[in-house]
Amino acid sequence: MGFPIIPKFHHSNIPSIAVLLLGFLVAQVIATLQVYFSNADLHRTLLVLKEAGYIIVPNQQILPRLLGLETAFWGGLFFTLSIGVFLAFLSWSAAWAWNRLFGRNRLFLYFCLLAWLISLVLINGRGFCLRITLYFLFIPTIVFTAATKLSPQRKSSPGRRSLFLLVPLLLLALLWATQSNSNFFLNLRDKLLLSNSVGTKISDLYYEYAYYPAEVFKSLHQKLLKSCSLGNIQRKPVEQVLERILIAYDYLPVDGSRHAAHLVVREDNGPLFFQNNGKTIVQTNLQEFLTSPGKLLEEFSHKTDTCSPFRHFTLFSLLVSLPLVLYALCFCLIFFISSFVLNPKISAWVASLFCLIFGTALFFYVQGGVKNEPMDPAQALGSDRWETRVAALKIIEQKKLEVGDFEAYPRLMRSHHVTERYWFVRALGSSRRTSTNTDLLGFLDDSNAGVVSMAFYSLGQRKDARAIPEILKRIETSDDWYNQWYAYRALRNLGWKQSKSK
Repeated sequence: MGFPIIPKFHHSNIPSIAVLLLGFLVAQVIATLQVYFSNADLHRTLLVLKEAGYIIVPNQQILPRLLGLETAFWGGLFFTLSIGVFLAFLSWSAAWAWNRLFGRNRLFLYFCLLAWLISLVLINGRGFCLRITLYFLFIPTIVFTAATKLSPQRKSSPGRRSLFLLVPLLLLALLWATQSNSNFFLNLRDKLLLSNSVGTKISDLYYEYAYYPAEVFKSLHQKLLKSCSLGNIQRKPVEQVLERILIAYDYLPVDGSRHAAHLVVREDNGPLFFQNNGKTIVQTNLQEFLTSPGKLLEEFSHKTDTCSPFRHFTLFSLLVSLPLVLYALCFCLIFFISSFVLNPKISAWVASLFCLIFGTALFFYVQGGVKNEPMDPAQALGSDRWETRVAALKIIEQKKLEVGDFEAYPRLMRSHHVTERYWFVRALGSSRRTSTNTDLLGFLDDSNAGVVSMAFYSLGQRKDARAIPEILKRIETSDDWYNQWYAYRALRNLGWKQSKSK
């Protein structure tokens, strides 16, 4: 009796998978703790602002979630899938090279140690932060040590031949990493996520928890609401002027004796000292501050931003980690299938080359391929392809055309495609018709959070202050932080400011 052909897997692959999973687990623990403590800090700040009589974002419906471990876990997953994946793969690769390429040569080990120490210094280049340092301290140490102990030592040829299999992976990582300053993630969301029901649910999950990790490394300039203390200003008229200007920049005065404010302004016989954590960051005077308050506050934010290296590294890791994960999943799948008919070495090459072709094709599909000739928006809006209609809506928004003038307007209002509604609502921000304003308000009840957020964004772009009461009501009743953020930004674009504290 014959037996079915079963592909042969080497047991040596199991330790590598286990080591990487261990690295991801360590990253998730650190990330969960980091997001939890960040949420707790934000919770304390928001409570103080709420008691002072200000409108807070996120609102009181979100406040209890800030202290939940479940929220911290899902928020921390962002860092695990970006910086955690990158550091784990990098550390495993270093251990693999030390074992199989360099025969555990001490010189290479010293090089790895030097690179590790340099990374610890660079990531703390703007100021030491324990929570950030934990990633670079524990993930490389644990993954490298585990990989070294679980993997057998091999020399020369086997490892060096296998090294060529990493070339497609490196090419993909470099290709995808070129998009750090583009709309790549928007295109990725539109074409791969919002184009199907499963992807839409993944997108909704991301936006539900994205703002929790984002708060971890935002600079003060990037934060929506900031607290400040003016209790040490000696002259009342000066205090009133400072309060009015700071509120205009969303630095909200609170009782400094009860809360460690983000900004503490002290006066000493004329000069003003802008302080953070007891340290003077910017020294100025009233006249200089009145001349350019925005510039001075940006300088204050920049000098207190200790998370800048971590923020840039996380974005880079996200761009690199995505092709890494896709490559690993596709490689394992193709290797498994091809192993039924080919030997392991040939199967590995087939899987590697397939991943390179698939990853490159996916990249150009997300980017939109080669740019098309200029299109006529009116004609494109009548297309049967949603991609063409969305491209036309993007042109309408960019050129600030009146979307209400197009014949396809009623059809766009009834669209069942999330991406199309998203860009249609953005295009409504450039419209000045009264009828389109009513239609835009209707999208505040859309079933998709991304569309609702764009409705708030467009209301802010239209500069019609009559929308302020409706937006304020929505902020109070919404249970979606993502929508609340856009609603608040819309209010500010419409000229609304926080009221003076009670």
